[in-house]
Formats: sequence, structure tokens, C-alpha cells
Amino acid sequence: MLLPSLIFPIILWRSFKGEYHEGLFPLENNKPWTPVSNRHHQCTQYPHSKSEMKWITNLFETRVATDKVPHIVKGWFCHSLELQSSCDYKWYEEREMTHQATELLPDMSDCLHEIKKKKVGIYMDKTYPQFECHWNSKTILNKNRVILIEHNVKYDPYLNLWIDPSFKNQKCRSSPCITVNPSVVWIPDSEE
Repeated sequence: MLLPSLIFPIILWRSFKGEYHEGLFPLENNKPWTPVSNRHHQCTQYPHSKSEMKWITNLFETRVATDKVPHIVKGWFCHSLELQSSCDYKWYEEREMTHQATELLPDMSDCLHEIKKKKVGIYMDKTYPQFECHWNSKTILNKNRVILIEHNVKYDPYLNLWIDPSFKNQKCRSSPCITVNPSVVWIPDSEE
């Protein structure tokens, strides 16, 4: 059996509770492999020469998420629609009135503006425009509407990602997050 000749630095770290821990980690792995018999499964206690003795002791503080509960991030689905009311008033007094909704890609500034208004309690009418009918003409009225829906997602602190099945590829790194619906984006609540 062959084992590598490795140099291991000793690294100290401090946990959240203030306790110090010590560990050995390989510094480099470019040494040649040396044969070892089955009776000698122990590493030598000291390096062969002083030049190979490289011990590094560093004190550093690290943060590691220890809770098993996923982090939840509050946010909003932002959906944009163009609402259209059409009245086709014929010369022979017949009226044809229709509603139509067209999905649009929401503008980030419109979404943030709508979130601010919602938080202070300003209600925006989400209905279609009123019909306007004029004899022997077709009248079309449009209103653009931004619709917000509260939606919380999970956050992975190790990968620094938001995770949700509604996201394209089920994950997102930066806001706004593209969803599987092309007319809907997700924005974290802290974005404003």
C-alpha cells in the first residue's frame, strides 16, 4: 500500500460559544507516494528533515450555521398585466364589449414603488378600465397594473442562494429572481 508524504498545519478556530478547537489539515499534496507495509499503518512522528517541518498555527473566527431549520426570507411575487377594455359600437346600434389581459415583464422600479405603497396602506384599483362607447367607432382603453403577492422562500447560507420551486432552476442568487412564469419576478422584502 502507498501513502502520501504530507505536511499538515495545525489550525485553531473558535466556535460561537468561545471554545477553541484544533485540527490538522494538509498544506500541500505534491510529495511522492512511498510504499508502506501492512504492519506499518502509522505515520512517522517527525518529518525526515527540518526543512520539511512546516507548522502553521492560525487563529481565526468562523461562522457556521448550526440550526437545522431553514432560513425563511420574506418577499413578493411581482406580476405585471396590461388590462384592456374595448367597445366596438356599430352604426346599426350594436355594441361589442370585451376585456383582455396581456402579461408583461414587470419593471423593477414599478414593483418597488408598488411594495412601498402597499406597506403604507395605499390601495390601487386592479380592475379593468371602464368601457367608453361612441357611436360608429371602436374605443380601446388600457391600464397597466402591477400585482403583488406575498411569498416567502428558503435561504441557503452556505451557497448564498434563495431556493423555491417557483424559481427558474429552483434557485436564485440575485434580485429580481426570474420565475417559471415569464411575467412574474420575486423580490425580497428587504430590497426596497
